Amino acid sequence: MFRCFSSLLIFLSFVLSCTLPVQLEKPNDDKLSISEAKRLPSRMNYEPLKILIIGNSWSENSTDDLGLILDNLGYKVDLNRTYLGNASLRDYSNNLATRDSILTYSSWQDDKWIKSECKLCLDDVIDMKEWDVITLQQRSKNSVSYTTYQPYLNILLNKIYSLDVVPLVYYHVTWSYPHKTELNKFPVESMSTESMYDEIIKTWSRICRETNNYNVILSTPVIQQSRRIECINASLFDTEDGLHLFEGKYAAACAWASTFIQTYYDPSVRDKEIFDCTYYGPYSEEVAKSIQMISYNVASNINDYMEFNSL
Repeated sequence: MFRCFSSLLIFLSFVLSCTLPVQLEKPNDDKLSISEAKRLPSRMNYEPLKILIIGNSWSENSTDDLGLILDNLGYKVDLNRTYLGNASLRDYSNNLATRDSILTYSSWQDDKWIKSECKLCLDDVIDMKEWDVITLQQRSKNSVSYTTYQPYLNILLNKIYSLDVVPLVYYHVTWSYPHKTELNKFPVESMSTESMYDEIIKTWSRICRETNNYNVILSTPVIQQSRRIECINASLFDTEDGLHLFEGKYAAACAWASTFIQTYYDPSVRDKEIFDCTYYGPYSEEVAKSIQMISYNVASNINDYMEFNSL
């Protein structure tokens, strides 16, 4: 009886800890100075950029071509990602507490993604290496709902900010569903492709303001929406399941690559931009170059797309 009562108390404490507000604990200046030193040109010339991608199938889908693009441009990267199906920020936050080994871990090797034979927990993955970059993603259906982000995002950020060397945190902002999506699949049935896109931008902009993390937004939804509007063959950016990208994942990977290149690398070692890439994915050179230029322009002018100054 006592053991059952104790277990109940532990469970209730865990539930409360995940629902009460969590204060964001930003790293101190000394930690930030150490992290900033890692970005010096002398170091970036010979050490690969160590990237950890935390998300679900949407992060996997949008980074399938990322290694091919960065390799083509000559950037040295140590690219890694964790996968938990249909996972939200809450699911990853809970995994920090439970330490259940349920995450699929993959690394980019020999021009392909290689999955680890062992499942891991998030805490061990974050502590695995001295990461330069860590990306976080909200579940696509939750991306329009502000109340689904906290306190889970702050819990994840506090874990990252507690590291001795603090990596840059990038928010992976997922895209809106295509026009042919059935209404009952949208987060809210009255939504459309355009209104979902607007809500994604509005919600993530608020999150950026509240967490004081502005300059590292991945511009995937902006680029996808631009391609749907501007591309003559817009169907190339829709998919068989109506949600994940097929050929359009090349545009998503261009968004990731261009964002990393422009916001992480020092200009003195940034000798190639996304539009110098000669890997064109499933497209002709003309279409691929158009996608690359949109990726470059959006990453260069992210403030024009996000609502950072809104109250």
